[in-house]
Amino acid sequence: MMAISAVVPAAPNTVRRQDWLPALGRKPVPSLAAKRQRRKLLDLDSHLHCSIVGTCLTVAELRRIVVRRLGQHLARESDLEIHEHGVRLASDAEASRELSRELDRKFELSIKRFGRADTEVGIGALWEEAKRSGDIPAGYWCLVTHPATSRGLLQRAVGDVHMLSHIVGASNRADIRRLAQLDERCGRLDDKVARQQARIQALSIERDAARREIGAALQCVPASSSGHPGQESQDAAQFLRQAVAALEQRLVAAKRRREHAEATSAADRAAVQRLEAQLRASAARERMLEAELQAAATLLEQSGTAKGCANDEGTRLAGCSVLYVGGRPGALHAMRAYCETRGCGFMHHDGGLEVRIGLLDSWIRGADLVVFPADCVSHDAALAVKRACRQAGRPFKALRSSGVTSFVAALECWEPTGEDEQAMACDDAVAGC
Repeated sequence: MMAISAVVPAAPNTVRRQDWLPALGRKPVPSLAAKRQRRKLLDLDSHLHCSIVGTCLTVAELRRIVVRRLGQHLARESDLEIHEHGVRLASDAEASRELSRELDRKFELSIKRFGRADTEVGIGALWEEAKRSGDIPAGYWCLVTHPATSRGLLQRAVGDVHMLSHIVGASNRADIRRLAQLDERCGRLDDKVARQQARIQALSIERDAARREIGAALQCVPASSSGHPGQESQDAAQFLRQAVAALEQRLVAAKRRREHAEATSAADRAAVQRLEAQLRASAARERMLEAELQAAATLLEQSGTAKGCANDEGTRLAGCSVLYVGGRPGALHAMRAYCETRGCGFMHHDGGLEVRIGLLDSWIRGADLVVFPADCVSHDAALAVKRACRQAGRPFKALRSSGVTSFVAALECWEPTGEDEQAMACDDAVAGC
């Protein structure tokens, strides 16, 4: 799934950008007259690195580069952690050059095609053609590195890539229906292959029996005085040979049908396995959304209850402390109020925007649970949280979004007195980081 980097919330009294677009104004886009050479990955704004790494490199390619650069011990890291390491490598000078060379080799033909366009209109037309043909990774890399790409065209391409990630997610329902159809088709093909194999075996037995009969008949044919069989014997032998040839042709045709059916069945099995993996990911995401909806319902039911009302939830969370890293300022008040009604302490660290990132270690040691939203926290802050939590032995959870319902759902599912092994790993269903 293609990923778009999260945007740090705008400061007060400034015009707020759309949440899904990176802040492209930090580095001015060089004009065509100022720089004719293609841009390298390090020349681009760091907010573009996440979408480039997630879109233009497959997980296998990125994993190979990360392991080669950072060590073999990262070979068993999850796809999300490999992506985070890749985004960090894109900001390193030497590693960024290696990533640029890898992408240039991968999309060499597309780069030559885009290189013939020297105007924004021509580049935009090639980008639209890449979207129609489904060659998004090559088109995106060629567009962001082309010297004639303007800021407006670049922002439009980033938006197109972001919307494509939503389209891929929406196609999961169609994949589930297709999975059921493929399961049924595989069952029918398996039955058909079994019948064909039984038929081929019967034809082989029939052929062998006919050969034995022909051999026995030829041995019994009397010879004439001249040493040649009679006309009647020749006709019988010719008939038997034709019968054997016909059986062999039927056997060859049956073998071809069996091989075709086996190849079709293997392709369908591979498609079923791929869709089953997508279905498991969709089911995990559905369970997460159901938990958030249940949490929202709980908030609505308890909205009229006075603060400090004793209940099971308040008893369970009383005396605990939760550290929230990142997120949006507008949701912090509701999160803090939710914790206060349950006697639970609430701390917030903005991930390094205004509060020093070095304070995370001491704050984490004083918290019972650490949570951070995957869609609104920097990669450096997320890695720092996970590293510090593992060192301090504190559980942590990556939330699907920065909304209040994701935060409430995480606390609803958390058992402060349990071992909570699931909280010590980033959930693979959390996508878009």
